[in-house]
Amino acid sequence: MKKKLLLIGSFSNFHMYNYTKNIIPYIDFEVIAINTSGDFNTIPESFLTSYKENNIHLVSGPDPRMFERKMGKIRYRFKLFQIIKQIGKVDILHIHYVSNALGLSLLFFLSRFHKIILTYWGSDLYRTGLFYKIQTLPLLISASNITLVTEDMKEYYKKLPYPFCKISLKSIVLDYGDMLYYTIDKYRQDSIKLLRKEFGFNPNKIVVTIGYNGRKQMQQKEVVHALLNLPNVIRDKIQLIFPILFICQEDKIELKTQLDNLDIEYYLIESFLDENRISKFRLLTDIFIHSQTTDALSNTMLEALYAGSIVINGNWLEYSALNKNNVYYFSFSNFSELEALLANVVNDIDHQKLLCKNNKSIIESISSWSSLRNKWIDLYK
Repeated sequence: MKKKLLLIGSFSNFHMYNYTKNIIPYIDFEVIAINTSGDFNTIPESFLTSYKENNIHLVSGPDPRMFERKMGKIRYRFKLFQIIKQIGKVDILHIHYVSNALGLSLLFFLSRFHKIILTYWGSDLYRTGLFYKIQTLPLLISASNITLVTEDMKEYYKKLPYPFCKISLKSIVLDYGDMLYYTIDKYRQDSIKLLRKEFGFNPNKIVVTIGYNGRKQMQQKEVVHALLNLPNVIRDKIQLIFPILFICQEDKIELKTQLDNLDIEYYLIESFLDENRISKFRLLTDIFIHSQTTDALSNTMLEALYAGSIVINGNWLEYSALNKNNVYYFSFSNFSELEALLANVVNDIDHQKLLCKNNKSIIESISSWSSLRNKWIDLYK
């Protein structure tokens, strides 16, 4: 009889789609999965098809919108508690994104699992306070393995107060592989002008993409404000692209007002992009500005580097792995520097693109599934 593996995570998120597609076919487990982002209508159809093809028994979890209601957090945790109770004993529990809701919901079931694996994404470590982290302690103490995306996260963990610093000793640095590299290469020879026309972008301008969704943490409005005094000669050369999936209506109106006053051609991407569309989008982006508040190691940024984009990154996001491997990209320490930096890159665009050529092979060597898959599979042994 097959061993049972219970996955808990947001299966509407691309990370879970990526992970299951590239790991589950290589292991011999009966797989049950709890979707922490609610019922199945939150999950893209292509993701659901992949989960079905990989024989993943997907279970609807509690709706995160419960948090907005009275006693919402308690109700969310109780619903999760009930679902886990119904599933019964499993051999391995693997949690993707370590939340305090899970820490409390699983408190009475830890003995049901022979092995517990915790995978931090980044914001579940960086954007949480000490009280939040304390609520995850039962999980951390019981875990056999804890995976962190970068060495920087491990160093951050070591600096936390006892017992977190002690628990960090059983953590390993292991990121998800990136599944878009193959698709990016598939379209690499396509005409960039034709791809831009396909998306409705201006084929004759330098495409500058800001962030990868519309959440406040992307700081897209801060980037727009930083470009207010950009010289007209630069404004005329560029088109700003804003992926704004997940933006609230109020923020969308404010962003559009800012952009209309900026007098630079722009385009808003409001819908979900599948693998093929995302890969094409990476290729047609000349410059990618990455300025979110916190991050472990952005897959979007890695894909941009792999595709040949010039990346401009906020240096409060420390990526020692990139620096150690001599990846070529630009950094800025505050938004007041962004205007001059962008102008310099635009004026030297062809030369800068040439300097980015070596990034492809470096990124592939440190973040492809072919280099990381066996390390993930070993966790289930």
